[in-house]
Amino acid sequence: MTPSIPSVRAIVARHAEATADNRVFFHPDIPEHRLAEALTAYPGIVPEDVLVLLDNTETGSATEGLLLTEDAIHVRKGPEQGQRLALSDLRSVEFIQQSISVLKINGVEALTDIRI
Repeated sequence: MTPSIPSVRAIVARHAEATADNRVFFHPDIPEHRLAEALTAYPGIVPEDVLVLLDNTETGSATEGLLLTEDAIHVRKGPEQGQRLALSDLRSVEFIQQSISVLKINGVEALTDIRI
């Protein structure tokens, strides 16, 4: 079952209150310069659609990481082509925090060496 847009926004708002990190940003408090740079790596997404930005770069350019929109998760590792996963296809998300942190989506490594 696909989560409704209001429920996605409610989940994001709840986590925004509980998360303080300089690499994870929640709408409406996403720095404009990071969002603008991130969107160069994620063509077709407009700023008002971004609910969460995870910046996984050392420089703060946000060209590697993750964007959450109301209907999908968009992931980009370095210069590789970005991946889009519709929320309706989402089965599991797992964050493994160890010497090299990993984010798995549906059991597949989506991001490694996460810097949060």
